Amino acid sequence: MQDPNEEQIARLRQIHEMKPRKGAIILVIPILSVAVVGLAYVVMFSIFLGGRTADGARVTLQWSGCPAAGEVVSRRVEAMGLGDPELTTPDGRVVLTATLPAEPDVAARIPVTLAMPGVLRAWPEDDPTSTLFTNADMSQAAMRQDLTLMPWTVLTLTPEARQRLQDTVMAKRDGKVVYALDGQVIGTVSNLKGAGLEVELTPEGTDDRDRMQKAAERTVVLGSGPLPCPLTPVGPS
Repeated sequence: MQDPNEEQIARLRQIHEMKPRKGAIILVIPILSVAVVGLAYVVMFSIFLGGRTADGARVTLQWSGCPAAGEVVSRRVEAMGLGDPELTTPDGRVVLTATLPAEPDVAARIPVTLAMPGVLRAWPEDDPTSTLFTNADMSQAAMRQDLTLMPWTVLTLTPEARQRLQDTVMAKRDGKVVYALDGQVIGTVSNLKGAGLEVELTPEGTDDRDRMQKAAERTVVLGSGPLPCPLTPVGPS
C-alpha cells in the first residue's frame, strides 16, 4: 500500500507541473482545497523549490530552556519531516541532532521556527486590548492550497471559540478580526465572511516562495502548540 504522504506529494507534483492558461483554473474549475495536513514542512518546500527532501547537512542544535519544551520541539520536528531526528533534554537544555534540507534558505529558517514561542492571539480590530481567543481555543492547524498553489493556514476553532467569533461578527458586520502569532499580525479577516469552525489566513507577500514558507511555518508552529518556556540558542555544531 502506498504511503499517504507519498500520494499527497505525487498529487502536489502533478499540480505543480500543470501549466494552464492564466485564470483558466479559477474560471472553469471551482477552487479545490488540497489538504496537506501532516505533509512534511520540508517536503512541501522541496516540491516547490525543486523536488529535494531533507538530504542536507546533519547538525546539532541546542537551546537552553526547560525539559517540557522538548515535547513541543519534537512535534515541530515531526511535522517538518527532518531526517533521522534525535532529541534529548539534558541539564535543562533541548538538544536536537537532525538532517536539514539541502535548500540553504529553508535550512537556515528551521532553527528559528523550532524556537518560536508560538503564541496565538485574536482580537476585534476596533478593540486591540481585548482577546477573542488564543491557542487554547484552537483544536487544529492545517495548511491548504488551491490548484494555483496559493497556500493558506487554516485554524479549526473549538465550539466555544466559534460562538465568541459569531457574537463578534454579528455585533459589527463591517468590522474585522486580527490574528497575531508571537505579537506579529499574520492575518485580518473581514466579519463579512461570517463565523465558522475554520478560519483561513492567507500569508502576506507577493512572492510565491515566501508565501509558501510563511504558511508552512505558521501551520507547523500553531499545530504543535506554544512553547511552555522560552528557548535560547546555545549554538549549532
